[in-house]
Amino acid sequence: MVPARIALLVLALVAAATDVPLAAPADPPTAPAEPPVLLPWKIGQSVTYEVTDKQQTKTVTLRVVAEDACGFWLDVDNGDQTLRMCVTRAPLLEVHTLVVRKDGLTTAVTDGPPADASTVAPLLELLTADWNGRRGMPREDVTTPATTFPAALKEVNGGRTRWSHPAVPLGGVVRETEGDVSTILVDFALTGGSSVIGADQRRLHFHGEQERTRSRMQRLWLGISLGNDLLGTIDDHAWTESFGFGFGYKLTRSVALFADTMRTGYAPYPDDPVLAEVLLQARVGVRYFPLAGSTGRWSPLTQPIYLQADVGYAQLDRGTVLMGESTVGRGVVGGARLGTSSGFARDWRVAIELHQHTALLNGDEGVRVVYGLNGVFELYFR
Repeated sequence: MVPARIALLVLALVAAATDVPLAAPADPPTAPAEPPVLLPWKIGQSVTYEVTDKQQTKTVTLRVVAEDACGFWLDVDNGDQTLRMCVTRAPLLEVHTLVVRKDGLTTAVTDGPPADASTVAPLLELLTADWNGRRGMPREDVTTPATTFPAALKEVNGGRTRWSHPAVPLGGVVRETEGDVSTILVDFALTGGSSVIGADQRRLHFHGEQERTRSRMQRLWLGISLGNDLLGTIDDHAWTESFGFGFGYKLTRSVALFADTMRTGYAPYPDDPVLAEVLLQARVGVRYFPLAGSTGRWSPLTQPIYLQADVGYAQLDRGTVLMGESTVGRGVVGGARLGTSSGFARDWRVAIELHQHTALLNGDEGVRVVYGLNGVFELYFR
């Protein structure tokens, strides 16, 4: 027992004499003081990913090959086929033209958003950099076949975990896991990425001209409206039908000018129910799209809500269906509308408008109010 105690004492003395400090645990990667910033898209940038699921492993390469009126042209090569798509500039990422090539031949051209959104949705999700400009995100060192990325940004969203790094172009993703699918960056370049489809500048120019023409022409729309409105004085009004026609022109992504006419009636005249009143309006105004954003091509698809304010000429007619009407008052009218799309495509929109207008008339007619709910159909021209 004594020798054992002596041995322990000797070991303690040796440790104290050597004075070797214990290794401190490694600190986790710390986030830089400045928020991470996404690299601007440029021609020549490319990223290559290895995507693995239960059944197979595929290599997917994305390259920026051109810049045009519609945005940036990307080639996406997965080994079996190559997609060429024009993507609007971030943060609003939309595909407006899609060219599919397989075995060196063009197999499909979609002039506009593809009908099957699943074709490009995973690619757009990969390009979306939600980390851009965000402070305080978790950081981890991540090693991929491309290189080691110190202090990569970690995002957990439901069942998906993604690591990104601002040194990588086109979204910055370096690794991602979601269920049985794993995506990892194997190569990237900031310059020099070439097109698998080939230069093919005539095709790019052709689609660029189409996009410019569409953007210019789709600034103009024509519309008709049908509704069931209340018409009368402030204290006494009745339900009646309304019909209108108008047109508009887009000035910016958020603002448009429009002009329209509206006929509301027959509504019973409060002082003599045998007579009916019709209010005619000719108005000009401004339409505002609060959700339009600042990038991407304008279309009904990206702007489902709008506000309108208008002012114009009002005319009140009174009479009967059999005897006809005569004008009993003229004046000015003003009001506002809130519209929301109930159905839409790239070239048309069906909307529902809630509106209220007040007409100030001359003579003894005074004030007429009209408000209600209208259905609107608008056609956008290419």
